[in-house]
Amino acid sequence: MDVKIKNFDECEKALENGKQITPIIEPKLLYASEDSFKRESSWIQKLEENADSKTLERAKNFYNNYQNQWYKPVVLNWISSAIDFAKEWFDDTRINKPIYDLLYDKQLLDKGYSVYEIIKLVEIELKDNVDFKNYVISDVDIWKSLTLSWGETKTNLNYEDEYYYNSEKLKNNQHNHFFSKLDDKQLLEFKEAYEDNESLVEWINNSCFKEEYDDWLKRNKRVINQATLNPNYFVRIRLKIKDISIIQKQLEERNLVSGQQQEIEQ
Repeated sequence: MDVKIKNFDECEKALENGKQITPIIEPKLLYASEDSFKRESSWIQKLEENADSKTLERAKNFYNNYQNQWYKPVVLNWISSAIDFAKEWFDDTRINKPIYDLLYDKQLLDKGYSVYEIIKLVEIELKDNVDFKNYVISDVDIWKSLTLSWGETKTNLNYEDEYYYNSEKLKNNQHNHFFSKLDDKQLLEFKEAYEDNESLVEWINNSCFKEEYDDWLKRNKRVINQATLNPNYFVRIRLKIKDISIIQKQLEERNLVSGQQQEIEQ
């Protein structure tokens, strides 16, 4: 079985222009079971026989980038590592598929559910599912369940388009979930804390988001680097407020210009 890398040249050109395109390894290296890996194990042998080939170099670069992005120890050199990775992926899909179905069946994204609200509902709806027994649902589980890169989906979109479409919905839900709970004075105080950064933890502890923040800390210990489990990361990753322009847009929509800011603060 030949291993090919799609989009690699395009990826290099895109990086030169400040953009990013993810290369795709074909055929896909992930299968649903150990048996399927054994049947197709020749791909790794052929790759190692051509250790100096450009394909091997590209494949290693691809997996190094993947590892850096997702903090997963991916090793391409041995079929056993690929099997272990496939098992991990298979376990993920047993979690992702039920959440994916729930998102669509109950129209949670269209109804404006936030990540926090979706997690709580999943725990209620899927409490009798054996795969969720003693399983701590994290933010990653929700975002990974926005599409299925395998099997049959509930739309006519390919999985890349479906993920983009649903992720935009969920990101907007996150913004609405957050900003709708803040009055004008609280929004101005949040902007100040966001810019100061060090006072962000105090702001969260004194806000209605303290319970959600504490819950987020507990849930994401297994999937997020401990050093990044902090208020700033919570705001950027959970609430999807990644820069000051998002806050500034809210201020403009509420007509909170500098003169009105002073009036509200007084």
